[in-house]
Amino acid sequence: MIRCKIDHLARKVIIDSTVQRTFTKQHWQALKEKLESWKTNLAMINTNL
Repeated sequence: MIRCKIDHLARKVIIDSTVQRTFTKQHWQALKEKLESWKTNLAMINTNL
């Protein structure tokens, strides 16, 4: 897990802390689906700006 902040103006991600954990194949699949959804939603937002 990563705790971070996004600096949009500087186009940077600032990482505050991390926690190591073990991922199973199901965890990776769920993460992939969530990231794909975020990517789609961000693309739609960017189109509307």
